Amino acid sequence: MKDVNVLVVDDDRLITSTLQSGLSQHGLRVFTANNVEAARVCVAREPLDLIVIDAKMPEGSGIALADWLQERDEPVPFIFLSAYSDWETVSSAVHHGALTYLVKPVQASQMVPVIHAALERARELRRLRETSGRMESALESNREISIAVGLVMARSGLSREAAFERMRSTARSRRQKLEDLARDLISADRIMSPPA
Repeated sequence: MKDVNVLVVDDDRLITSTLQSGLSQHGLRVFTANNVEAARVCVAREPLDLIVIDAKMPEGSGIALADWLQERDEPVPFIFLSAYSDWETVSSAVHHGALTYLVKPVQASQMVPVIHAALERARELRRLRETSGRMESALESNREISIAVGLVMARSGLSREAAFERMRSTARSRRQKLEDLARDLISADRIMSPPA
């Protein structure tokens, strides 16, 4: 896991120091912050791949930091690491966008696969957001694409996103514009539909 930048935010300096040392031995580049304000400074300064946040800190909550991260133009994915395992705290962390939640104490070696899985999940979510954004943009700008997506959904039983992706990959493989494929699908549907 080289070239992965992780920020550990915890008010307990022993924990941040221990995790920095342990995670660094596994090839991660680790930054630390002992409060929310220091974490914000680090986020603004460093290109981070993931943040490990203590849910409850005396000088500002990890939940507030999570909300701030989500509001940024380029959100940084995060996981929670906390001594609290009650349902309310865990549920709140997940509700505020945490990819996962770990309960202290935890060894750095135990965190490595969790970090790897969280990074993969974050990449998957980013791809879905990008696909969804492209789809919405295309559907808004072209009524024919929207109609064709509906046809593919009805014929194949696919979700809107999956139908759009199928059309996009088909257009790409045929070296055809998406709009042209949409027109072809609509024309074919008219030909195959029984007369009124």
